[in-house]
Amino acid sequence: MKRVLPLLIVLVLLSAMVACGGEDDPKSGGATNPIALVPQKANLIGLADIERVFEEVDFSQWEGMISEEEGEEDGQSFQEGLDAFKKLNLQEGLLFFDLSDIGGDDESALVPEIPEMGDVGSFDGYLGIIVTGDFKEDEVIQTIESVADEPLDAETTTYKGVVLYVDESDEFAIAFPADGLCVIGSLDAVKDVIDIKEGDESPLKGEVLTTYNGLGTALFKLAMEIPSGLMEESFESEEDEMGVPPAFLDMETLALAVDKEGDVFSATMRLCFTNEESATDTKGFLNLILGMMGIEDIKMSVEGLCVNMSMEATPEMLKDLMKDFEGSESEPEEPGFSPSLWSEG
Repeated sequence: MKRVLPLLIVLVLLSAMVACGGEDDPKSGGATNPIALVPQKANLIGLADIERVFEEVDFSQWEGMISEEEGEEDGQSFQEGLDAFKKLNLQEGLLFFDLSDIGGDDESALVPEIPEMGDVGSFDGYLGIIVTGDFKEDEVIQTIESVADEPLDAETTTYKGVVLYVDESDEFAIAFPADGLCVIGSLDAVKDVIDIKEGDESPLKGEVLTTYNGLGTALFKLAMEIPSGLMEESFESEEDEMGVPPAFLDMETLALAVDKEGDVFSATMRLCFTNEESATDTKGFLNLILGMMGIEDIKMSVEGLCVNMSMEATPEMLKDLMKDFEGSESEPEEPGFSPSLWSEG
């Protein structure tokens, strides 16, 4: 069952729309606005208009970026999985994490890496995906079995009248709380969504939702509130090698929106900090890195406590940009690029 999760995550992260719409009642019949079902524990949310993504994004243009290192066989499996999910008439997909709970004992991982199709073991912690559309429960189960190329290895139980498909580890589950509504993820996250749907718990509120709401309409839309102490834990063991400026430790929120018009993708990112000095220092750090890599297409400015970044690019330009990032990983450290450059005092 876990084998399908990375594909769903990639779908959400390669897309994600959407203005929030109305204040849907979680207990209303049929599929509901997924943002109204996000548990309060989440501090990272990303919403995708999957229907629009399938209509507007040519995934063949991204095949090299998705599966180049895994080889032709994995690339074909990914495309076959996409084709299978297209038949389900999916509409929206919402991904939510608790960043303070993901990564298990690995405190250096701020955001976990997306594992390969056959292994999602590194997804420890609290996460879920809420999917809406015009589909039936048996159609989704059959698609998951098709993508995984094996029968669904899960026990069934009920929670507040909703059938749960739970894997043998009792860590992951799939549920269908209403027609056209599917939830997949860690067992506690799935149960929390059902609690909200039943009116027994309140949905997400606070800074991360405010940040998310400020993004408006986009093809991809993601907001993150950095848990207290997480940045320190994430960079503590790697700071000497990465040359991370102390300003990064003052980051409070991150917002990202990606849209598409014709063949051109536009992206905006907003990093907000506890003080203006950290915002200014971070802009200088990022300008230095981008300059070292020869990247000149990203516009950057400081507005109060926040750093704003924006760029426009075609798929070809994005592929070149990804190659620049990959190439920079193998290059020797430039003179002067060390923690001493960012040391305080």
